[in-house]
Amino acid sequence: MSDFTPVTELECREAWAYFREVKHYVGFELPPYFNFDEILSSSCKILDGKDLAEICVKNEKSKPDFPCNYPDVNYVILSNKDGGFAWRPMQIIHPVLYMDLVNLLTNEKAWIEICSFFKRRSESLIECISLPLKSNIAESNKAVTVSNWWDKIEQESLRMSLDYRFMFVTDISNCYPSIYTHSLEWAICEGGRLAIKEKRSRGEKPSNIGTQIDTKLRNMNEGQTIGIPQGSELMSFIAEIVLGGTDIELTERIKSKIGTEVKFKILRYRDDYRIFSEDYKTGHEIMKILNEVLYAWNMKMNTAKTSETSDIITSSVKPEKLEEIYTSPLQLPFQKSAMRIYQISKKYPNAGLVAKNLTDYFDRLKRGKRSKDFDFEVVVAIMTMIAYYSPKYMPQVASIITTIIQMSDTRVDRNMIISKIVDKFEYVPNTEFIDVWLQRITGADEINTYDFKSTITKVATAQQDNSVLWNSHWLNDDDKRTIEAVRISDLPQRIEEHSFSPIIERDEFELYRGGYD
Repeated sequence: MSDFTPVTELECREAWAYFREVKHYVGFELPPYFNFDEILSSSCKILDGKDLAEICVKNEKSKPDFPCNYPDVNYVILSNKDGGFAWRPMQIIHPVLYMDLVNLLTNEKAWIEICSFFKRRSESLIECISLPLKSNIAESNKAVTVSNWWDKIEQESLRMSLDYRFMFVTDISNCYPSIYTHSLEWAICEGGRLAIKEKRSRGEKPSNIGTQIDTKLRNMNEGQTIGIPQGSELMSFIAEIVLGGTDIELTERIKSKIGTEVKFKILRYRDDYRIFSEDYKTGHEIMKILNEVLYAWNMKMNTAKTSETSDIITSSVKPEKLEEIYTSPLQLPFQKSAMRIYQISKKYPNAGLVAKNLTDYFDRLKRGKRSKDFDFEVVVAIMTMIAYYSPKYMPQVASIITTIIQMSDTRVDRNMIISKIVDKFEYVPNTEFIDVWLQRITGADEINTYDFKSTITKVATAQQDNSVLWNSHWLNDDDKRTIEAVRISDLPQRIEEHSFSPIIERDEFELYRGGYD
């Protein structure tokens, strides 16, 4: 048996169960006292055998008042990208709307239509490495997907140096926020974008499963047609439908303009492209065609990440990995090792290498062999600044900080240190994701003393109910009360039962059971 199964090879009920998993509903790390299983179950009961229209409140004309008429139906957690004003919105979709979309995608007829589309996409000239995968081994689905990226993108790119002279690299600028929801209908239509436009020009009203997905997405976003929520495996899958449509159109244009006798290869991982060619002109022409196709689908290349090279070996590996290969010693003392990770985080904010190094650092700490140069407060300060420049890895940093405090053989004032860390992020914009993990490292007795900016931290401590996360006023009264009453955090119970651990262990943040290079 393979280590993984592409989600498009699952039966419709298996696909439903895959997307129903909490780890696919919320695709970013939250502390373990958050659990959305009950609220997803409640959403399933609300929707049981019902169409969305049946559970909506009625307007003055006794017609369904759909969620597209309401703001803030999804909860947005803003994550700072670099300690400055760059940010990424991650959304926890309203659980009822999420399960409604899962139900639509995975009903038997729709799932057959979607899988048929992906089969057509697989016949394109673009090799896609980013379809969601169901793990058949101990590693998480996310870990298997990333391992697949390593083997099929970086390793395959290195192999391509024997067959090709040039490599062109690019990605899509702000991919998820740029996706035109109507383009889902284009993608799934057998004739693609042009066929849909031609039918509409004749006054026809074509419809497929993409049309219905489009409607569901607009219900999540005040009726807007630009952008899809980020933060769940379901949305990654929907993005793959759109990008699969561009793969098919790109293939058709390449065939008509270049032909298939010319030697080239195209790899795509989500919105990242690598194009290999034997001659410069072919690669450049494919890049030009790709740019035209993306523009027609309301997307564009990220010029800052677009490059061309004849040094395929060096360019196939991320620059931060090359730097580690060329310059880092096998192992440094703890304080110097922390400084090295800090420098990486400044130079390559949120790079995967930062996560790997932090995880390795955590493992070294847990083995308990510390050198004489280990100053607890200094290392905490360095780690805090690593999270400042790479906020994505706050879970790893938080685990290291709590471990350091536990291991201190002097009396470290935990509350004073945490207070200083909280103050450090006070004036950094868009730090809701960091707030969640600052709350996690706060002692049980002091957890309610901090006024964190993130709304979800107040829900975690039961100071607020779910009405502050999701606008449910579009639901009928009984269902609205159900959604608002379900607890998504057992933090108060853990504190009361003295089971709230001050130490963050590896399983709260780890991607892999073992190391990964």
